[in-house]
Amino acid sequence: MYVKDESVDLQNLKSEVYGGNIAFTGKVSTKGDTSKFNMALNLKELNIAESFGTLEILKSIAPIAKTIEGKINSTVNLSGNLNKDMTPNLKTITGDLFGKLLNPKLNASNSKSLSLLGSKLSFLNTDKLNLDGINAFLSFNNGQVNVKPIPLKYKDIGIEVSGNHNFDNTMNYNLVFDVPVKYLGTDVTNIISKLSVKDAAEIKSVPVKANLIGSFSSPSFTTNLKDATSNLIKDLVEKQKQSLIGKGKNKLLNLLGGNKTDSTKTTKDNNGDKVKNLLNGLLKKKKGN
Repeated sequence: MYVKDESVDLQNLKSEVYGGNIAFTGKVSTKGDTSKFNMALNLKELNIAESFGTLEILKSIAPIAKTIEGKINSTVNLSGNLNKDMTPNLKTITGDLFGKLLNPKLNASNSKSLSLLGSKLSFLNTDKLNLDGINAFLSFNNGQVNVKPIPLKYKDIGIEVSGNHNFDNTMNYNLVFDVPVKYLGTDVTNIISKLSVKDAAEIKSVPVKANLIGSFSSPSFTTNLKDATSNLIKDLVEKQKQSLIGKGKNKLLNLLGGNKTDSTKTTKDNNGDKVKNLLNGLLKKKKGN
């Protein structure tokens, strides 16, 4: 620790905690009317649920992380103002966090947001979301945390999560689900089964958008699943209609002699050959006589 000019520099500090260790450097300045700080943290194999559920600054940056069992390697850079009691003023925090999850497993029951998500979407079991290999990048400015799009996977459903939340617990997250049509009900699958192989192969999945807003303690969830399914059914019915119209036209043409031109041409060609052969025969006989 170096104390100089109303500032304290902290260098190469380490602590073994939460099953891993934290290394950090930083500076605290009490010069001026408002005390300020900046800090760089290096988290090595920390227990995710414990560290993000206990440390106030980490809890504010990623409150959802307390639902994740496993370890994390992460770098965190942050700066801001200090309150009079020398605790960080969360509304002034600026910085970023990059984290790599190690052997993560989600416990959705610890989050009202995730529990709500699972209850609203019948095709999704949030406890079984695949978090393997997830790298998260969060940036924060003046108390708002922005999350760059994070790709997730549940069975054969692709999911992308992005959005933001504030250190005051409010949030606004967007989710996009790439949902295979088999999860959209029998109305959809029955219509698809009646389409041609080519048309059916073109319809593999449907993008479903959702929005998670409110607060982490009192979330609200909306989705366009109903509209997306309804629009898909309309498109499928139209495809089926056009397919039936096409088949009806072909049958009608056949019934009305739609291929008459070709058959007439063939008949004329055959008759021409017969006449030619007859003339040749008569000429030969005449020559013989």
